[in-house]
Parts: sequence; C-alpha cells; structure tokens
Amino acid sequence: MKGLSIRGVALLVFGVVSLAHLERVAAQTFSPMDIGGPGFTGSTTASTNGYNVTGGGADIGGTADQFQFGFQQRTGNFDVMARIQSLDQVNPWAKAGLMARATLDPGSVFASALTTPSFIGSFFESRATNSAATTQTGSLPVNYPYTWLRLQRNGNTFTGFAGYDGQTWTQLGSASITMPATIFFGLAVSSHDNSQLAEAGFRDLSDVTGGSLGTLSLPHEPIGPSSRKTGLAITEIMYKPAPRTDGKILDYIELFNSNPFSEDISGYRIAGDIDFTFPPNTVMAGGAFLVVAQVPADIQAVYGIANVTGPYTNSLKKAGAVRLRNDTDAIYLEVPYSNTPPWPVAADGTGHSLVLARPSYGEADPKAWTISDVTGGSPGTVDAYQPSPLRSVVINEFLAHTDPPLYDFIELYNHSNQAVDVSGCTLSDHPITNIFVIPANTIIPARGYVSFDENQLGFRLSAAGETIYFKNPGASRVLDAVQFEGQQNSVSMGRYPDGAGDFHPLAARSPAAPNGPILVRDIVINEIMYKPISGNADNQYVELYNKGTNTVNLAGWRFISGINYKFPTGCDSK
Repeated sequence: MKGLSIRGVALLVFGVVSLAHLERVAAQTFSPMDIGGPGFTGSTTASTNGYNVTGGGADIGGTADQFQFGFQQRTGNFDVMARIQSLDQVNPWAKAGLMARATLDPGSVFASALTTPSFIGSFFESRATNSAATTQTGSLPVNYPYTWLRLQRNGNTFTGFAGYDGQTWTQLGSASITMPATIFFGLAVSSHDNSQLAEAGFRDLSDVTGGSLGTLSLPHEPIGPSSRKTGLAITEIMYKPAPRTDGKILDYIELFNSNPFSEDISGYRIAGDIDFTFPPNTVMAGGAFLVVAQVPADIQAVYGIANVTGPYTNSLKKAGAVRLRNDTDAIYLEVPYSNTPPWPVAADGTGHSLVLARPSYGEADPKAWTISDVTGGSPGTVDAYQPSPLRSVVINEFLAHTDPPLYDFIELYNHSNQAVDVSGCTLSDHPITNIFVIPANTIIPARGYVSFDENQLGFRLSAAGETIYFKNPGASRVLDAVQFEGQQNSVSMGRYPDGAGDFHPLAARSPAAPNGPILVRDIVINEIMYKPISGNADNQYVELYNKGTNTVNLAGWRFISGINYKFPTGCDSK
C-alpha cells in the first residue's frame, strides 16, 4: 500500500480562525507546575520551534492527576495543534499532549488530546465532574516524529483530534464540560511511574487556521507481535548501511516488547549470522525498544539514543537469517531475510533498513517487511511515516536490452488522481552512482506517465540484470526499486495493469503511454509432479509444453524459483 489513506472525502473543512479572537500560542510562555505531587519535579523549557516538557507522576486519569503541566491562561474559544516529536518509553502508559482544565487542582475537570510512546497510540481523555473518574475515547497509532495532536474549545464543548501531517485530522472524541471563560491551557506530561521522569518534545505549536477532517490510516499495521510464541518482535534490521566517510559502523537489529508488561530477557540470544547473548539483568519494559548493535558506541553517537546494547560477533549478510533464542535455546523468532525479491531490494546499500511493517504475516514472510521510511532507519523508536505525493509515483516500465537505433528507457507512472511534481527526483542503476536528476518543472499528470531514454539518463541498463532506483530529492527515501534478471532483446518489462505489483514481459513497448498486454510465450509450464505417490523425490518432475508451431532452443534457459536447473546445449522443444 502506498500513500496516506483518507476514507471519505473531506467530511468537514474548518474555516480560518480569526486572530482577533485568539492569542497566538507560540508568542506566549508556559509556566511549569507539578500537579498532584508527582514523585519527581518536572520542567517546561523552551526549545527550537517548541518546548521540551519533563514530567513524572502516577497518571493523568482516575479521580486525581499527577503530572507536569506547562500552562498559560486562555479566554474564550480556541483551536490549537502541536506535533509531538518524541516521548520517552518510560512506561507504555506514559502520556503527553494538549490539555485544558478549569483549575490547577489534581481533581479538576479537564479535556485533553494525549498520546503514548508506542503501541497504545493517541486518544481523547476528559473528566466532566471534579474528582470523578476520567473517560477515554478514540485511537490513532503513533507516528513519531509526526504524531500531531489538536484540542479545540467551542463554548463548553471540547474536542480532540490526531493526525500525521498537521492538515488532515481524525476526531478522537468530544465532551461537554462546564468550564469558566478563562481556563488553564497547556502541555501535559506524565511518566506513569513515580520513580522516574519522561520527556516529551512539543514542536510546531500554533493555532489552527484550516484543515480537513477524515479517517486516517498508516500504510502499515500498528507495531505488535509477529508470533504466538512470544510478545517480543524483531522489528528492524540494518544489514547494509550506506557508505560513510567517518568509519562508523551502523549495522544493528532492533527488538520490541509488544507486551504491556516488562520482560526479563537475560540469557536470551540473537543467533543466525550474528551472535549475542543478553547479559544478566536485561529487562525490556512494556512497549519498549532495544537495539543490538555491532558497535554500540557508533549507534549512540550517530542517533543519540541510549537503548543500545552489544556488540555482537560476526556480521549481518546481504541474505541470511536472524533468530531470537530464549534462555533454554528454543527459537522464538526467525527472519530469513534477503536482498532479492520478494524481499525489499532497496535495503541493500541505499541506507534503508528492513522494517517489520505487517507483523500479522509473521516475521518469516517477506510481505511482512518493507524499507524504513527514510535512509538511516529508525533504531530504538517507531518507524515514522511522512505523507508525500511522490509516494504515488512508481517505476512502471523499462527496456534494458537494445541495439541502436532502439534505446534503453525507464518510465514512471503516477497512479494518483492528482498531478505530481517529480523535479529533482533521481533515477539510477546503482545505489549511489550513475545518478540522473529529473529536470525542473517535470510534472506527471494524474494517471500519467513520463519516460527517459539512455541518452537523457546518461547510462545504459544492463541486459544481464541489475536494480533500478527511483529516489526523492535529497535521496532521503527510495521511492521505488526494481530488480531484474537477464532480458530479451527489444522486449520491455512493465507492470500490468499500470501500477500493479508485478513486472511482466510486455507484448509491445509503450514508453510514456499505458502498458499493453503481457507477452504470452509459446513455452509454458504444463505439468508439475511435486509429491509423487511413491514418496520418492526422484519421481518429481516439471513438464514444459511448446504450444507454438516452431522449434525453440532451450539451451541456457533455467528454472530460478522452486527448483534450480539450467538446460544444457542441445535441448530443443518442438
């Protein structure tokens, strides 16, 4: 799945908010205060384009709250949004978000749009009566650093929203709460643990001046378990980082505890192509990540994270296996990854990692994995999704075996219903070289095409097979990558229908135009005996049939999937 799914078309469009009735949020300071006597003193400090708020406390919820509140007083209606850049993984129920409350008493009525560190997500929480229990409604998966929250007041009606881009929102909930005209509004953080603090980064805090309401979904499943054997999951593998000039080694594996409770993994082992045994007292909190690195200090230096362990011995291969064994050496998880299809080929040397995007398939299924949202991966945290119109553009057709006057070409197709500007994007047949920059003002219309031949590209494709890379401007993401094998002269390969998942030889070349039908060859697989009644594997066979009228020389033809066999010289099919 590509792109941001919005079910329903702009169900509600909010008008421009009058600045005469709103104080600009960013122009005001926030006063820090610990509500309810949390175990540690929190803080609210200004940072680049926002605030860092550190808070302790048992919870925001129940009949009385304990948290850090960076507040300001606001009068009248308001509509405010903020991007939650990060939230420490102190506890699965640590909370951060926007809050409006009548007083600074622990049991005060309030309304809030809150989020959590990982699998619980974002929701609307409120208390309609002083010292009464709170209620929670709505849910949207987190997407750090693009977890957006929004809180709106209209009279005594308070409504919370969440989103991924600060423009399109899903409503989490609404409540009617009697509050005075002037209330306390601000940034709330609770660690859900009186023994430690949690820090949240609030960025892009501002009044809302427009936006649409719809139903949002990420192009991947919420993070979770991939096996019935364990709540632990292998969620990311960086087996071949992009080349670096500083000599730092950034290979790593990431574990995630999808349980809401802690798990002691002392004596557990990462096995397969690498080997690492977790030392005594290694405890993963619920909803927490742990990175196992070849050189932990390099990961800490480059990514600025602390949840790193290692080093492991040996090294990750381009195609290999990673296993998680428990303290009795039983295999809990096994990932037999590869750098060839159906595994994502763009994780090989471009700087992308493999990310577990659909855990319900199981960790051993290639369909469960995709590339990280950006190069460099996301060790130690949720892999974010950043919407972009460029995600709707794919490599749709290519020709890789030609003789002049016929030339190699690569075609791009925009499968969305809006025009997309691909200026500055790049095409290449190598992860980091042979780069062609698409010229300025190159716009692909809705359901449209653009094609570039080898004279424009500045390189030829290999008839023997290679990989084509299509990257965004700045090369922070591989938008599409296609790996192919040896090609027949003058026969192009393309998706059929346009934008579909698989490539096929096409009956006719169609650069910058809709792809035609699939080329149907005379030689077909006609019969397969995969389980003979004798039980003897020597009685297995595959039968080919030539449905045409001409003899076909099969010398050099080979089976590449399921079985491996190359036809010798002198094999003909009549």
